[in-house]
Amino acid sequence: MADNDIYNSRGKYEELKKRIESYLLAPEGFRRFQIKHPDNLRHFKRLFLKLDAKNCSYVRRIRLFSALLMVCHVIDKDLAEATREDIDQLLLIAHQHYKTPASKQCFIKQTKFLWKLLFPEKDRQDREDETIIPYPVRHLNGKIEKSTEKLRKDRLTLEEFDRLVTAFAGDAGRPGSIAYYIYK
Repeated sequence: MADNDIYNSRGKYEELKKRIESYLLAPEGFRRFQIKHPDNLRHFKRLFLKLDAKNCSYVRRIRLFSALLMVCHVIDKDLAEATREDIDQLLLIAHQHYKTPASKQCFIKQTKFLWKLLFPEKDRQDREDETIIPYPVRHLNGKIEKSTEKLRKDRLTLEEFDRLVTAFAGDAGRPGSIAYYIYK
């Protein structure tokens, strides 16, 4: 069994498992997503079993639950019958929900992982093969385009950096300054 962390992720995960049926109802309070198709509830139960068997950390389990919840909110039919067009529609909404390129990349990886876990492809001998990426999500690419990446806005210019270094270096001999204790 995975260890609990200081944020009590194990307790949060167990609470999610207990009240999974409440996600069939319309969201209230701070919650935004709901399971729109009742047959998708069985996929959550399968996910819980598979993640418990894999012994993933509780933080990862909660993140995968959240990703699957968003998928079930956007796709209005049974996920086993989802097509590439449904997945593309999901990504349109996910790109509006997740703002940073890293969070978009993470959601795509989680979606592919969920499909491999819940809807594995069959091999030649009609056995489930979790190494093959299922067809509906095979076209997804988690790489971030270089043209969409942005530099941080709080970066220092070269002149500001030089002023900081000289300011601290000039006080190196004075007790009480940070540079005094660093260079001491």
